[in-house]
Amino acid sequence: MSTMLRRISSATQRRPSTVPPPIPPVIHALVSQPGNTVAVQDIPFEDEVAPHQVIIHVRAVGLNPTDWKYALGDWGAPGFVVGCDAAGDVVRVGTDVHHLRVGDRAAGFTQGTTDAHNGAFAEYVRFDCAVVFRIPDLMKYDEAASLPMSLMTAAQALHMRFKLPVPNPPNPPAVNGPTILIWGGSTSVGTHAIQLARLAGADVLAAAYPSKAAFEALRELGVRECIDYQAKDAAHAIRHAAKARESTDGSPKKAGVQFALDCVCDERSTKACIDAIGRRGGVVATLLPVSEKIKRRRADVRVEFTLVFSDLGHPVTFANLPTATLPAMPDDRAHALAYVSTTLPALFQWQKGGGVGGAVRIPALKRMPGGLARIAEGLELMQRGEYGREKLVYSCPRARTRGASLLAAISPRSPASTAPLAEATVATPGAGSAIVGDENPANALERNPTTAVEDASAVTDGGSPTSATVDEEPMHASVAA
Repeated sequence: MSTMLRRISSATQRRPSTVPPPIPPVIHALVSQPGNTVAVQDIPFEDEVAPHQVIIHVRAVGLNPTDWKYALGDWGAPGFVVGCDAAGDVVRVGTDVHHLRVGDRAAGFTQGTTDAHNGAFAEYVRFDCAVVFRIPDLMKYDEAASLPMSLMTAAQALHMRFKLPVPNPPNPPAVNGPTILIWGGSTSVGTHAIQLARLAGADVLAAAYPSKAAFEALRELGVRECIDYQAKDAAHAIRHAAKARESTDGSPKKAGVQFALDCVCDERSTKACIDAIGRRGGVVATLLPVSEKIKRRRADVRVEFTLVFSDLGHPVTFANLPTATLPAMPDDRAHALAYVSTTLPALFQWQKGGGVGGAVRIPALKRMPGGLARIAEGLELMQRGEYGREKLVYSCPRARTRGASLLAAISPRSPASTAPLAEATVATPGAGSAIVGDENPANALERNPTTAVEDASAVTDGGSPTSATVDEEPMHASVAA
């Protein structure tokens, strides 16, 4: 190793700096505009934090359905910073924050497009520490940015609404718990819910888009049986699959499907979830509000709307709907804080050889080019439903660029958006090779700094990206997917 590389390697092994770096008073952010468009513009940003907050210098962001519905649809209003999920470097820590420190790599979420001065699709973002986790050493920023809302939504539904036990690494799970249905198993929330349910000892059934590749991927995550969610008799097939467990695995008689998580949330999917619940009744959790008529479909089935923004601990109005206003839920916030500070670090370390996230598999990623300036293209892509099982992510370079080139453009209906879109990389979920092939070779330095020097050559020496064809799952209506 050359003297220069030894110096770099030695320097990168130092502990994160505890000296807060300066934060500019004005930052670039993607802001919702009149006419259901978005644009990158300068906004003021305060570097002070409340005791429970952290500020992150954003290095990557992940897109969720709620982002385009607020920014390009009718859920939001103009003048607000867009975006929920982001990952980057901690630059400020409040006095009540104990699981993070300045210099840590971290990821989290906020309720995007509801604040004129804060949101994930910006150079800096302010997060409540209860929904921020430290990124493990082997995980890249864009991989981490794909997780916060979808993973925490799954955790909230399973552990807070269904009361399934929180995983207890390193004890291996035994399949002796209830049977749970995940409708929309190939969505991001669905794939995380499957993993967490299995880690909690549940028997998992999944309804998903009927393709061989999708079903094989779901079985690898721990699904016992996959059901075509397009089938007219899907609910009957699910009940039959649950009954098969009762009669063949030697376990005590179960009550069929006891819990169902609807990650699609159209009227048909919620009705099917209700009908699939076993004869003793159970609980269906939906990621969007449903009508009172649907809630009353079965007296023995409780239908509950679960919204991950309740983890933030304050009252939440969702999609400007008076019927979707939730009170402050301090228990949800307390659970989320314990989860990100204790449970997730253990899961990331557990079965570490299985991938960069340990027991938490990274979803298939579609790495989009262009950073903050081209996020609008990804939002419009999602709005059109032209994406499948992959999660859209953008890397955001550290260098700050001023001038008209950045401020020009950037709504999906502006002339700039007609420029050809560079080909995006689709990474295989959970594969170690997913670290190769980003549009920015410097991203090799995002992972564990102790290995960054040797890994950089794998990206800069002409290695081709590992990619996979991803079977499309029709656009779903949920908040995080």
